[in-house]
Amino acid sequence: MRFRLLALIPLLLISACGGDNSTAPAPAPTPGRFAATQPAPLSTGSPTKDEDPTAILAADGSIVVAWFSNRGGNSDIYIARCARGTEWSDPVRVTDNTDTDFYPNLYQDANGTFHLTWYRWDASNQGHIWYNRTTDPLVWDTNSEVQVTTTGSVDDWVPCIAETPDSLRIFFVSQERTGSNTSDIYIATSPMDTVMWDDGRRFVHSLANVHDHLPCAAWTGSRLDVVWVRYDVAQPFPPLASELCYAYSPDGVLWSGEYLVTLDYPAVSHVFPSLYQRSDGSWRILWMTTRTGMPQVVEMPLQLIGYGYPAALIVNDSVSPGYSHRVTRTPVKDLYFGAWVQGPDGEQDIYYRFYQN
Repeated sequence: MRFRLLALIPLLLISACGGDNSTAPAPAPTPGRFAATQPAPLSTGSPTKDEDPTAILAADGSIVVAWFSNRGGNSDIYIARCARGTEWSDPVRVTDNTDTDFYPNLYQDANGTFHLTWYRWDASNQGHIWYNRTTDPLVWDTNSEVQVTTTGSVDDWVPCIAETPDSLRIFFVSQERTGSNTSDIYIATSPMDTVMWDDGRRFVHSLANVHDHLPCAAWTGSRLDVVWVRYDVAQPFPPLASELCYAYSPDGVLWSGEYLVTLDYPAVSHVFPSLYQRSDGSWRILWMTTRTGMPQVVEMPLQLIGYGYPAALIVNDSVSPGYSHRVTRTPVKDLYFGAWVQGPDGEQDIYYRFYQN
């Protein structure tokens, strides 16, 4: 991301994030195809900054990971694919713009099309959401990129893409649209069969007097689920004290009431939430918390929101220290893929691990 997160880590002691938006059933695994591994670098050959991983299980059973990298002297989005647990394609540069591209979010629909969204920072504290699609995650046509948000002099960033039965929706954050200087969540929508994005409307649960940030959304089979971070306007980002909020919708238009995922006294930091699907088809929220004093990556079953906290928390100690953690299931039952960022500021790398859980 564009902010200097590592400079705040000694203060916040934070790490976590990410998920898998795919709801298509995984194919039967090939014997010996994937197995548990130890943590290893994915962004090899890059002496500069690599951050913001996003990971999905593709319909063909491969794992696809996108992230941004400063390799080559410019921030662009790169993608790699793993067909076997230790065999990765070379990273492919999928954006090539003189402006800086950050925070990719990747999704594959039921027809096999890959959808990618990210934000492009075209001036200081000014950016817009962009989108592209392909049928091959390693082949992208930059001429088909679409600028989703077009309002001038805004700061649109950290997008997440999901679908409803008839449309694609990108959730993103903007801090310049209302003049209130608060981070607010917006939703841009396009029909599934076209690329006709509106400029975004404000999310009904984004409040005027607080920061609402880092939305993560996924279609979980019969509804659209969204989880996000809320914190006081007096705090910097990432916040020292925050809570996670949640809502759902049957269609992306009508929304449930708002639920608190977390509730702590005294307040602690809950950051970088994500949603991912388990091997049994159930869904979990994954995030980073400092509720025990030290940073932990934790999970909670989606169905326990509203009455399961904190008893339902599950510590995920299979991923290594760092930040921006992502998790997705694999073709092998109870085998998961985790990706995260670690390393000194300016030299971060993407690390990964396959683990059983």
